Amino acid sequence: MVGLNGRELSNIGVVAIVVTVPFDGPRIQNLPNPVRPDFVTGEPSGQEPLSRANATPTNLSEAYGFDSSTSQTFSRGTTMQIYPNLQHYKLFQEAIAQSRRLSLAPVTTNGPPPNSMICFNGHWNTTMRSSSVGRCVTGRTRLFSMGPDFGIPVQQWGLQEIWKTGGLVTFSPTLILRSPHQFADIMEHIRATPGWAAYVVPTTMLWCEESWALQARCPNPSLAFATLTSALFMDDNLRQLARGSNEGGGLAVSYCPPPLSNQQACVRWLDWLRQVFECTEYEPLIQLCRKAHAAQHQATQTNAVNGGGRTPASGNNTPNPSGGRSPMRENAQPPPLDLLTVELEGIRDLMAMRLRPQLLPYRRYLYIGSLSNRNEAYRIGERAIEFVEPADFVAILSGVSTLTASCF
Repeated sequence: MVGLNGRELSNIGVVAIVVTVPFDGPRIQNLPNPVRPDFVTGEPSGQEPLSRANATPTNLSEAYGFDSSTSQTFSRGTTMQIYPNLQHYKLFQEAIAQSRRLSLAPVTTNGPPPNSMICFNGHWNTTMRSSSVGRCVTGRTRLFSMGPDFGIPVQQWGLQEIWKTGGLVTFSPTLILRSPHQFADIMEHIRATPGWAAYVVPTTMLWCEESWALQARCPNPSLAFATLTSALFMDDNLRQLARGSNEGGGLAVSYCPPPLSNQQACVRWLDWLRQVFECTEYEPLIQLCRKAHAAQHQATQTNAVNGGGRTPASGNNTPNPSGGRSPMRENAQPPPLDLLTVELEGIRDLMAMRLRPQLLPYRRYLYIGSLSNRNEAYRIGERAIEFVEPADFVAILSGVSTLTASCF
C-alpha cells in the first residue's frame, strides 16, 4: 500500500496525509477575455465577486461570499433556486439555509421560473448542459456562481454574477465566403450593440484563405475578402473605437484558452493572442492561424497517444488547441481541412467559451450561418449553444425574436 510502509490500514490508528503546496503562485494568475482581451480594450481581467471574503464566517456559504452583505443584490420578493450538487453537498445545504435567512423565496413546483439561480463552480460541463437547467431557467433569470474549483483563481470562488449581458457570436465559413453582404450587416449591428462580440477560430480563417481562388466556395472573392478584412481587428480606426470599452470593435480571431492549471499552455496561448491582436496585416495573421492550427493538431495526437486526456476547465470534449502535454514536433503537419471539420471546430470552441463564465460575461452563444451536416452539428451543440439563421439575428438583438434562448 502506497504511503503505509506495507502495514495494513486496519492496524493504523492515525493516517497523516502530506500534501506539498508550492508557495510561489502560478506565473499567470488570471486570463483575459479571449475575444476582448484587456491589453487591447482595457477591460478588467476576470470578473469580480460580489463581496469580499468573510474573515469570520459562521457557515460555509458565508465563507464563499453568500452572506448578509449580498442581500442588496437581490430585490424584495426574489425567488432563488440553488442547483443541487453532491460533490458540494454541505455547501449546497448551507446555501439553502442562507437563502432563507436572506428572505429569498424558494421556487415552487408549479410556480414561475426563478428570478435568480446559484450553480457551483467546478461542474459546468455537467450542470450547464443539463436539460433540467434549460427547463427551469429563462432569459431573465440572473445566474450566479460560487464554490471551489482548482481550474480558476481562488479569488473567483466567491459569489459572483455570471453570463450577465449580451452574447458572443461566431460564424459559419460559408456565410463569410458566400454571403458577404449578410456578414457585413451582422457585424455592423454587433459593433453598434453594447455587450455583444464576434470572433472566428483560426481554422475558419484558414478555410477562407484556401477558398479565395475557388469559385464554388466563394463566388465573389474580392468582395468577400474586403468584407472579412474590414471586419477584423486590423484597422486603426476600429482599434480606437474598441479601446477602453467592452463593446464595439470588429471581428476577433481567437479560441478558448487552456485551464490555468496548465501554465505552459497558458503562456503560449497568451503570447499567441497578443500577437494576433497586434496584427495590422492579413498575411502575418494567417501565419499565426497556421501556427495555432498546427498546435491543435499536435495536441490531438499527443492526447491520443496519452490516452485521450481532456481539458477539464474548458468543458470541451475535445483536446484544447494549446493544451498538449509534449512540445510540438516541427514536422507534424495537420491533414487537409474539410468544411465539416472547420464547422465542428467552431461549434466546439464556442461551447468551450460558454463554459468559462469567469472570463466571458456573455449571456448567449450563437453560431450563425449554414451547416454542411446539420444533424451532426445539432447532436454536438444544440444543448449548449444556439444555431441561428442570418435573417433572424437582428430580431435577437432587438429582443423581439421568437427564438427560444434555452441554452442556459
